[in-house]
Amino acid sequence: MSNATVFTADLIGIDAVIMMVEADLGIATPNLIIIGDKLAPIQTSPDQREILRAALANCGTLLAPRKTVIEFHRGPIGGRPHPGCELAMAVAVLAAHGVFETTGMLDSSMFWGELGLDGSIRPAVGTLSVVEAARNAGMRRVFVSAEVAKQAANIDGIYVIGVNSLAELIEGFKVDTEQPLRISPCEPRSFPAPSSLAPDMIDIQGMELPRFAAEVMAAGGHPLLLTGAAGTGKTMLARRLAGILPDLDDAQALETSKVHAVARRQIPNYLIRRPPVRMPHHTVSAAGLLGGGNPPRPGEVSLAHNGVLFLDELPEFPRACIVGLSEAFEHGMVSIVRSRYATTYPARALIVATMTTCPCGNLGETKRVCTCSASAIKRWSERVTGERIMAHFDMIVTTSKLEAGGVAPHHDISAKVRARVELARERQRVRYNQTMIELNSQLTDATIHLAPISKSASALLDREINAAMGDRSPMAKAARKLRLRAVARTIADLGTRAPTSISSRHVQRALELYNA
Repeated sequence: MSNATVFTADLIGIDAVIMMVEADLGIATPNLIIIGDKLAPIQTSPDQREILRAALANCGTLLAPRKTVIEFHRGPIGGRPHPGCELAMAVAVLAAHGVFETTGMLDSSMFWGELGLDGSIRPAVGTLSVVEAARNAGMRRVFVSAEVAKQAANIDGIYVIGVNSLAELIEGFKVDTEQPLRISPCEPRSFPAPSSLAPDMIDIQGMELPRFAAEVMAAGGHPLLLTGAAGTGKTMLARRLAGILPDLDDAQALETSKVHAVARRQIPNYLIRRPPVRMPHHTVSAAGLLGGGNPPRPGEVSLAHNGVLFLDELPEFPRACIVGLSEAFEHGMVSIVRSRYATTYPARALIVATMTTCPCGNLGETKRVCTCSASAIKRWSERVTGERIMAHFDMIVTTSKLEAGGVAPHHDISAKVRARVELARERQRVRYNQTMIELNSQLTDATIHLAPISKSASALLDREINAAMGDRSPMAKAARKLRLRAVARTIADLGTRAPTSISSRHVQRALELYNA
């Protein structure tokens, strides 16, 4: 056998597409050539060819020196073979040399892993995405590095086989392995209680309204903006949000793990079960926040998918970042378009941002003097209010310092708050079980009827919006009414008994949480 074809994949965002790798042996000067098809030419680095040569030389089997041509059919999107394709290239060469005693498995198998110079098989970025793509394409089994096999085995409907080296893989094919044992799915990693992972809410003194806003945000997924002078506890509160969020369910854990597996070089052998919390610095670039690069990688907003994205001092972020965040607010995803590729990353995160009232942070303080000019304060606020991102915040709450000697009321620990959040989310799951909606923040004009409101509450909402928005357009008023109604529905869900309709009390509470 001088020709063999095996299956591998390439990554587009967090998804994978199937590719075929064909190896052909010729009678000529021994050489290794890697090419793409006519429609998808590729560029290979000498490093990758040398790694492949060394790995084959250390596979434990003596190979005759031949001219070897490796071709990628429907070649890599980025123009360069992904490092995860190295295992498939080696398997194709070995099969062409007739090393495998049973080759029937190659037709329904996929191979994904990086090679070491000693023939070892190392984890490759995007293993979860590749295994899922193999399952959807009807493959029976996928061979991956043993280090990530248990994580990949969480995907049902396909055999996941972990191997440590090419020598181990060759040895495995010497036995009849048409029905290989599927590696047991990994157990969810045992995480400490969220209150021990993150600072506890009980540490916060005072701040009754901001604390309640944080609870509403966690329960309904509503974007939150905290404003106020420097040192009033905005960042302190935001850092404690992780402790009041419930664990991810199986689907969320798999999707979140796929995003992080594509982005990270160190790949964990477990699914992420706790909501991720990302806190990018305001010096982050647009590509770092939204995604991009070559090869493309998800940005911070996607790494916070199903978790929390904390933007401290929002006006300090570059304008490109602030404008780009609007897409994540509106669609729950970020689209990256370049000349060689177009990809989409999920970005449905709980977004909490903070900003001071002026550049120096002292505006509104009683014991410190603001040194900013009126024009500087205006420019500072316009860096955010001048962009449409402000329209996406469902809650805008002002924080203030607890006066010295003041008595702060008793507050619940994070575990108790989390229990109320979980109950509110369960009520939402029951209410929206026949729809694509998961949280109240996802309600739209077409679905707001699922959150009925009493006549008196609707009249109160209209009256307050007309008074606050004055001569703004009817469309802007309708959009604000929709967002406040969704917040009011979440407030109702957080109650001891969630009523069927939104009452005036819930609307009044929602209006208190929007101090724009």
